[in-house]
Amino acid sequence: MSSKRFLLALLVLVGLFVGGAALAAVVVPHVLFGEGLTKHSGGAGPGQDFAGTVAIGMCVGTGTVALAPSPDGRAHVEVHVRGMGSSEQEARAAAQSLQPEVRTGTASLLVHEPARSWRWGEPHATMSARILLPGGVLAKADLNAGTGSVDVQGVRLARLDATAGTGDIDVRPAWAQGRIDVSAGTGSIRAAFAGLGSADLDLSAGTGDIDVRLPGDAQHGYRLDASTGTGVVSLDLPDITVHGDQHRRSATTNGFDQRATRVTGDLSAGRGNVRVTSA
Repeated sequence: MSSKRFLLALLVLVGLFVGGAALAAVVVPHVLFGEGLTKHSGGAGPGQDFAGTVAIGMCVGTGTVALAPSPDGRAHVEVHVRGMGSSEQEARAAAQSLQPEVRTGTASLLVHEPARSWRWGEPHATMSARILLPGGVLAKADLNAGTGSVDVQGVRLARLDATAGTGDIDVRPAWAQGRIDVSAGTGSIRAAFAGLGSADLDLSAGTGDIDVRLPGDAQHGYRLDASTGTGVVSLDLPDITVHGDQHRRSATTNGFDQRATRVTGDLSAGRGNVRVTSA
């Protein structure tokens, strides 16, 4: 099923009075057409049953990408498309012309925005995607937003590759292990790991801060390298030895090789701060 809603931005004339003089600002009429396309991965049913490890892929040009827990224990895919144009008809046509690619398999869910081209001023459409996963599933996720944010909340990760060209990335999984690659071109990275197995973290931000919270119990050992071009590096974890200066620091947990769970990491910010604390 699909639900539709319209948001009409009408012609507005605003009078601003400064020192007794009226300044008129005119907002050009613009029409947005929003079509919520909720696609269930099970086809005829309300969702799809998954178990074990599942490959997740989401890629959008302009919009958000999200991975979150399912409310009913089944997997679901949600895609929301918004068209823009100078009239309702143009906006509607633009939204309906964007046909997201949604592919499902016995152990995979893939959502992609098709490649398109448009010129400034022409009607066009954008899309956002969200996948809801059952709690028992381990996700190997590849998430990409060209202009938009990436949000990962409350799921279990066997691997993560998340990229945002322009936008923030927020990673707060219920559990994570394996390779965790997160890259933001213009935007900040926030990550908090409530549960963390042996992992290799690679976090980079071109323009933006990196803020990471890691488990601080005696089971975990860390070997981290962190650097920034113009900001400050702060590594505040229990029982570590730190070397370096404010722009480049390395830290290793004392007795790293004897820790039950070992985590390595490389964190770099071009123009921003890097901060690591214990959860």
